[in-house]
Amino acid sequence: MTDHLKPLRVDLLALLSSENAHATFDAAVKGLPVELRGKRPKGAEHSPWELLEHLRIAQWDIIEYAFHPKHASPEFPSGYWPKSPEPPDAKAWDKSAGADHNAYHIGQLVLVRRLLSCWP
Repeated sequence: MTDHLKPLRVDLLALLSSENAHATFDAAVKGLPVELRGKRPKGAEHSPWELLEHLRIAQWDIIEYAFHPKHASPEFPSGYWPKSPEPPDAKAWDKSAGADHNAYHIGQLVLVRRLLSCWP
């Protein structure tokens, strides 16, 4: 039997792992100076840390929901955002950066970096 979904899977993986229509997650977090990680630029609602941690929390919630039927999601929206615009330390940034990417919020992260004059 032929796997008729194989072309769809190939396209989906290419879209998720390439820069066809958006910056990659790695590019969005790479090289951001520690002193800018907790800054909210003028006109921006969130700091890079808040966006990064929001990605991690939301993706964790989705995975937990999918694999554990009794999972209780965090309170919305407060439970999906960190308490502070600044990461507690560099290790927290690195841990949060271990999350997979989400194109919408990566775009926000790139925008905030541009507003902070810290985007290539």
